[in-house]
Amino acid sequence: MMAPSRTQCNVVHQETREMTTKEAEGLVQDFINAACRVKAAGIDGVEIHGAHGYLINQFLSPYAVFVAEGSSPIIPESINGIHGKNVFTIVDVLSGKTEIYNKKAAVIGSGMTGLETAEFLASKNNDVTVFEMESYWRIKF
Repeated sequence: MMAPSRTQCNVVHQETREMTTKEAEGLVQDFINAACRVKAAGIDGVEIHGAHGYLINQFLSPYAVFVAEGSSPIIPESINGIHGKNVFTIVDVLSGKTEIYNKKAAVIGSGMTGLETAEFLASKNNDVTVFEMESYWRIKF
């Protein structure tokens, strides 16, 4: 059984093995191939279920979430859990209030502030994912 990292599976109570980069890339390609088949069949959209501890969810479950609020201190109240103990602003990090090293982090917002935040976190050896609230996917089939 494989997972993003070596850990104990709480469902079947077995140790998992860490996926290789090649396996992770293969998984991404599998999803792309499936989306292309669906598109070829005339379907307009694809929903990928990635919650409840399934493999995709494990890649998206961060140790910390950072809100890159840009020039105005706006925190999107519509996001469940936005005031959780693992949610910080870049000001928290830059001021030294919070230190994150060698963790998985999510950055909400891909504007200049979000990308600078992601770059800063990556420089601290964090595995960073950037999320953007676009109204459509920019996937080319």
